[in-house]
Amino acid sequence: MESNNKIKQILVLAAYPFPIGLAPTTRIITYSKGLIANGVDVKVINYSHVAYNDPLEDTPYGIINTVPYIYSHKRKGSKSPFKRRIWDNLNSWIKAIYKIREINKRNKVDYVFLSFDSVLSISIFVLPLYLMGIKLIFIGDEYPIPIREKLKSKIPRRKEIFYSIMSRMLTARILMTDNLKQFYNNIYPLPTFILPTIVDKSRFTKFKLNDKEREKSICYIGNMELTKDNVDNIIKAYALIKNKLPDYELKLYGPINSKNKSLISLAEKLGVKDSVKFMGSITNKEVPQILCSASLLVSSQPNTKRAQGGFPTKLGEYLLSGTPVLMTNSGEITKYVQDGQELWIVEPENPEEYANKIIYIFENYNKALSVAKQGKNYILNNCEAQNMTLKLIDFLTELK
Repeated sequence: MESNNKIKQILVLAAYPFPIGLAPTTRIITYSKGLIANGVDVKVINYSHVAYNDPLEDTPYGIINTVPYIYSHKRKGSKSPFKRRIWDNLNSWIKAIYKIREINKRNKVDYVFLSFDSVLSISIFVLPLYLMGIKLIFIGDEYPIPIREKLKSKIPRRKEIFYSIMSRMLTARILMTDNLKQFYNNIYPLPTFILPTIVDKSRFTKFKLNDKEREKSICYIGNMELTKDNVDNIIKAYALIKNKLPDYELKLYGPINSKNKSLISLAEKLGVKDSVKFMGSITNKEVPQILCSASLLVSSQPNTKRAQGGFPTKLGEYLLSGTPVLMTNSGEITKYVQDGQELWIVEPENPEEYANKIIYIFENYNKALSVAKQGKNYILNNCEAQNMTLKLIDFLTELK
């Protein structure tokens, strides 16, 4: 399907790890692929810098799932803090701006998606690109720092003023939730497109598993960032029902670091260290098979301002797998899916209720599989990349 649209070229400017990364990387690849399928030329410009000893050592550019990407700067490894932190960053920023300028000279760029919210990055990129006459779209999926990371209830007044000034050079925003729309419009109103979750169905087409072949595991995949996903709630719930489900392991996929090492101690303290498996980080390619092979997929978010503004990116892929899903009621999930219809939902920060729902799901597993099938159909009908980006293209076309 190809749209008869007037949008010819879009650049996505970001610094997330690429092409291998976590949810933001997957999201960029997915909507970019959908735009390309609808006839838009999309390129990802990454303004982080690749060292010679990095995995992308010989390929600071490439194509992933039809999506072209390029790093603006390739650095040599150095022990000098000045070289690493200042000189290479300056090179990356300047080269990214010049790269966009070159592309725009060859073929007019309709929009640049700004996939960042840091004051520094906005200060560097917005004014030069605006002066080039390129229309800028802010694309965001969470509240900015310090609401994100430090879990504050608001951002400083000086940051609000900065966003307000810089927003005057933007054309529109693409956000994940209505809460985010209200937050940014209170600072400076702009046309906004809501893109809650988006999936690439082709990633899951070859994983058609017989339900009897599922491994006996309860599975979480995420960044293990405790201010975003309170995985401790999952471990506590699992400890409460381990004796009732002795054959089922809890598998946690995500990086272990100094900020979440307490999870290992928690599993030991609760007596489930042997059956809680910390699987470490995985690649995007591994995700579909892991999701499709599990018996139950779980996620948990705390009741925070941060959670209210976001939308679990993993929800789309969890449901697309056809595996039963259990999540906490956070953000705007229930605007789209309901408990017992497409998935199972419990209140946040309540391990006892979480544990009871796990038992209910396994005691009524045929029903859970039926609910999972409805969830998969919902995602295919409402969140598939090519259809979602066709609506986005209509939105962008109207802006022009």
